[in-house]
Amino acid sequence: MDLRDMIAAVMHGWRWVAIAVGGGAVLAAGYLVATTAEYQASAEVVVLANGPETIPEAEQGAAMSAQLATTVASIIDSPAVLDELASDALTTNELMAMTRTVVRDGTSTIGIVVLDADADVAAAVANEAAESARRTVPQMLGDDGVNGKLPVTVEIITPAEPPSSPASPNAQGVLVIGVALGLCAGVAIALATASGAAAQAAAPARRTRTRP
Repeated sequence: MDLRDMIAAVMHGWRWVAIAVGGGAVLAAGYLVATTAEYQASAEVVVLANGPETIPEAEQGAAMSAQLATTVASIIDSPAVLDELASDALTTNELMAMTRTVVRDGTSTIGIVVLDADADVAAAVANEAAESARRTVPQMLGDDGVNGKLPVTVEIITPAEPPSSPASPNAQGVLVIGVALGLCAGVAIALATASGAAAQAAAPARRTRTRP
């Protein structure tokens, strides 16, 4: 079967293709309905060095802040910060499971990312974690040992907003995959049907040629 025959077979078996594509779309829609949607909200904080008085001190403070960002990020999504947020509705372990931190490359900016089935809860937890970090992290890092001044501050630069659409599952992506798989299945069925019909049509001719 050459390319022309394959194209003709697919066009002749368009009903199989349409049925398979429709079936793929239905299965994809069913998956979306059965899967719990998760919403992602993100608040951003920045780690800043306190009180640089000269340009070299400012440069040193910026470098220290960037280095400390990874440490601060690990503190934020740990019980040290999240214990304050725990309640009967959400335990510390549940908060840790739904929260992660992301340090922006080359900066002291940290994203506090929260996933939850409720968009408002995701945003609230992200904002509460950011506020808890702002209050508690500088105290945890201690003072400079001279005048009691805290070495860094944590400032909230972008509060989280409730997302309007879920982060997962990706409805468009799931539907595209479902339709694509249905299309492939439909084409395969159409080609197999055409091949089977051609084989059946050729069978009597072979028997006639081999009859004594």
